[in-house]
Amino acid sequence: MVDIPLDLQGLPLAEPIDYTWQLTRRPVDYALRGMPPLADRIGAAVARFQYILSGLPDVIIGKHIFETYPALMLDLMGLPLSRYKGQPIIFSEGKWQGGLLAELATQLNFVAEDNTQLNDDEFDAILCALAGVADPEDRLEGDLLRKIINQQLREKLPDCQHEYDPPAGYCVMRKRPSEKTVICKTNDLSTLDQIDH
Repeated sequence: MVDIPLDLQGLPLAEPIDYTWQLTRRPVDYALRGMPPLADRIGAAVARFQYILSGLPDVIIGKHIFETYPALMLDLMGLPLSRYKGQPIIFSEGKWQGGLLAELATQLNFVAEDNTQLNDDEFDAILCALAGVADPEDRLEGDLLRKIINQQLREKLPDCQHEYDPPAGYCVMRKRPSEKTVICKTNDLSTLDQIDH
């Protein structure tokens, strides 16, 4: 599960081109307020990832590697998705401390050992991993994602005549985890056996 566009769906020369946004965004990005894959903030990372993927079989996307989007997941779960960047948090005395990011970690039922610290990038990585293990009923992907993309596009663009498919391997979690997620930061994987499930 990676937080980077994988299937560019023909960008920058996607067909047909009816709107200027189609030069930098896929239908899923426009419909669900995703960052343009060719934008300056993520374009370099997208280009590097495309280079890595170019040496791999096409079938790997959606089978072994999936695209996900933490901001969309927070939005789908009804959680605030802005102003948590740059806020490190710490788990202390049984709760997360440190601003909005701490509130998000609490609402998502994340727990950890005392003095465990997380930054916003680690938080996003945890969300990505959770999307990969979430119950299929708790994910937005495939036909349901296609339906939502096209509904949103018709609302935003009443003259839209096309039906669009989601990118291959695009998957987001749409419901909050019901179970606790134990955050364990270690380089020693043997400590994972000691976690009380």
